[in-house]
Parts: sequence; C-alpha cells; structure tokens
Amino acid sequence: MLKNTPFKFTDKVRKNKFRNLKTKLNRFLTKSFFKIKYFNLNITPYFFIVGGGAVIFLATAILLLIHPIAPEISYRFNKIINPQTFSPQYYDNKYAGSNLVNITDKSTNRIIMPTIATDVGIYTGANSETLNKGAWIKPNGKTPDLVGNIIITGHRFSSIDDNMPFYHLDKIKTGDPILVIWHGQEYKYIVSSSVAVSPNDTAIENQSSIKMLTIYTCEGSDAAQRRVLIAYPFSNQQEA
Repeated sequence: MLKNTPFKFTDKVRKNKFRNLKTKLNRFLTKSFFKIKYFNLNITPYFFIVGGGAVIFLATAILLLIHPIAPEISYRFNKIINPQTFSPQYYDNKYAGSNLVNITDKSTNRIIMPTIATDVGIYTGANSETLNKGAWIKPNGKTPDLVGNIIITGHRFSSIDDNMPFYHLDKIKTGDPILVIWHGQEYKYIVSSSVAVSPNDTAIENQSSIKMLTIYTCEGSDAAQRRVLIAYPFSNQQEA
C-alpha cells in the first residue's frame, strides 16, 4: 500500500494542476471575449469565435453572389432617386461654359451616355491594362478631333472591383445621344446602330474616311460576343 501512495499522490497533483490550468484559461477567455448567461446557459467565447467565422463566411458569399448584378441594382435605384442623370440636358449643363473650359488634361477626358447615366473617364494606354482605370480609347483608332474611327472600349463585368462602366451598354438604342469630352472640347454623337458581333470580328476597328465613334464591350459574362455601338457626329458634318 505504501509503495503505491507516491504514485497516487503524483496523479492527484497532476489532475489538480490540469484543473487549475483549465480554470485559468477559461477565466482568461471569459474576460477577453465575454460570457453571456441566457436561460441559465453559459454561451462561452468559443461560440463567438465559431459564430463570427460563420457570419464572415456568409457575408462574403452574399457579396460574391450580388457582385455581378450590383450595377443593375444601382441602375434601377438611381433611376428612382436621380432621374435627372438620365437626361442629356443634365450633362449639357454640367459641362457647359466654364465647367467645360476647365477640362483640359487627359485625366478628365470623358465619355457620357445619358441613356444609362454613365459618365466615365477616358484613358489612353498601350494595352488592355488601361481598362482597369475606366474607358480605354484604343491606340489603333483616332481621337475625337481627327477624322476617322474613334474606338472606345470598357469592362462590362469585372471580378476585381466595381469598374464596370459599360455594364448597361445593351440598353442604348438607335438615336440615343453620346457625349465625349476631349481636351476641353465637347463632341456630340448620335447612335446609328447597336449590334452583337463575334469577338473575332475585327472589322469594327477598321478605319474610316469620315468621323465616327465605335464603342464596344463584352455581351455576356463569358465574353462570347461583343456589344457594339456605332455613332456619328450630331451635326452630321464631316470635318477635315
């Protein structure tokens, strides 16, 4: 019996040490994260850790689901609270007189499509990385001050951020106005056609002997087609 006593005592000490350590840990977690009593049940900090993770996961999943249709939600909401932004007169006033004169550098070149309340910056660049800034005026096209085909493209879908300026391009119809601000000058165009073409159709980027504007973006999230707008100067006068 005496031979077994030290071992029993040692086991008891170990159990007490473990129990004390567990108690201290629980007290630390309780003070750090809270402890709630509800219907005589203790909701320990572990609940908050697991529950918080679940909430974050659920919120992320919802954001990923909503992201592709967020521009459509914004469009419908904007039509209710800011109907004036869908009017050409709104932009005529916004960029008239001194406001237009002040637009003199490349960073403030803009393309405006009142039909879909789009007012976005136009950027120059050598490659498609420029699309991450806004609308891209392609280097193989002309600029609004020159005779020829102006080629402007932009994202319709983007998984990176909210840079989707041409999301509603398919809503623009024949006869709708388009305004381009380029180096402090205003250029007005009227849409002549809106068509869907294959991504392999490079003819839309062919040059022209008259002034014209070509705008395109992907037709669907899989970019199986392109939505293309062809527009001509509002005055229908071809300047040399």
